[in-house]
Amino acid sequence: MEAHQSHDLDIEMKGYVDSSALGSIISESEALILPTLLYEGFPMTIVEAFSLGIPVICSDLGNSGSIIDDGVTGWKFKPGSAEELAEAVRKCMNSRKDMRESIRRAYEEQYTPDANYRRLNEIYLAAQKH
Repeated sequence: MEAHQSHDLDIEMKGYVDSSALGSIISESEALILPTLLYEGFPMTIVEAFSLGIPVICSDLGNSGSIIDDGVTGWKFKPGSAEELAEAVRKCMNSRKDMRESIRRAYEEQYTPDANYRRLNEIYLAAQKH
């Protein structure tokens, strides 16, 4: 899929991006938009954006929607709703710079290897009690 530019918002649609280029593209972006219509397992692209302090705008569908905390790490919109997507982009444009710290904090607390290791240990300890 070739890159396209929207007419009334400054949005570039990339389509598939090779993983070797993904980090630099996300880091140069104001936000990551993930308008999936599918139930994704656990989209690592969201975590990569969080690691860079970049807000994520995604469909409120499956795990993608459950990862986003509206107004804290990004915004969710109804899958397939162009109106809600446009509204989420407008909200992002108005407050994205103020969110970098909360996004990085969420990443550090929940998605780093150390945070995952701690959580896995908590799960094992809880399982041992039962």
